Amino acid sequence: MAGLVVVLVAAGGLVVGRAARRTPREPKLAQVTFRQGVHQYPAWSPDGKQLAYAAEAGGVRKIFRKRAEAPDETRLTSGAYDDLQPTWSPAGSTILFVRAQRPNVRLEPGDVFGEYDGVTSGRSTSARTGGQLLENAFDPSYSPDGARIAVDASWGAPAASGGGPPGHNPQQVTADTSEAVSHVRPHWSPDGTRIVFQSIERTNFNIRVVDVASRKTVWVTTALFHDLNPVWAPSGRFIYFSSDRGGGLNLWRVPVASDGTPRDLPQQLTNGGGQDVDAAISPTARAWRSPF
Repeated sequence: MAGLVVVLVAAGGLVVGRAARRTPREPKLAQVTFRQGVHQYPAWSPDGKQLAYAAEAGGVRKIFRKRAEAPDETRLTSGAYDDLQPTWSPAGSTILFVRAQRPNVRLEPGDVFGEYDGVTSGRSTSARTGGQLLENAFDPSYSPDGARIAVDASWGAPAASGGGPPGHNPQQVTADTSEAVSHVRPHWSPDGTRIVFQSIERTNFNIRVVDVASRKTVWVTTALFHDLNPVWAPSGRFIYFSSDRGGGLNLWRVPVASDGTPRDLPQQLTNGGGQDVDAAISPTARAWRSPF
């Protein structure tokens, strides 16, 4: 049966790798994009056959789409505005992305770990219609049923992972007692009941899970490392993330219970001194009979 497919952002193009079944070992990698410049924020289509990603085009970034095993790519967005962070709707008919509000200005995070400055404005839009959904919102993530979108929103206090019908009545679902805490990079659980997110408090970068209905949170990692950009495995039994706990910034996973509580210690999947970040899990892993 097919292995779990992950995508890692490399210095040049995107890289595809197949993760180990039960005993983690370094996956075999194959580069799938080759145009010049840095390619970021890969996102799999619901059928697992296409990738959307942001790539440089004329001084700003645009959203591109390509089949994973084909050389040709299609540019989906145009104009002088910086576009990034694409995500597919569950039906595969719409791609949301973040767009800068000022032309010819690149959206950049306030730090190297992906926290965007709340002063910078962004908007999540449909690649098909170009309609604006939310202002000052980043990292859009569709719920599995397509009824809600999670974002990290600079209008929260602090920035929060929010949920609500697409573009309407956004609700803050996480909060902290300290204004020094930010919640970013939200991703829905496969059953649509929880959101995993990156929690930043000064120099501490950890991962938490919130129950959307009860607002109760649990800690997935609490170590003194930089644990970044978490995503769920399609089965909900693992959370994948990037971490420097092994030296370089590599890909790790941690087995979790249904509420996100860790069931064991994190397991390292990639090695080396590179920047293995922004993992995207192929939806086709749903059919694989394995711990994923």
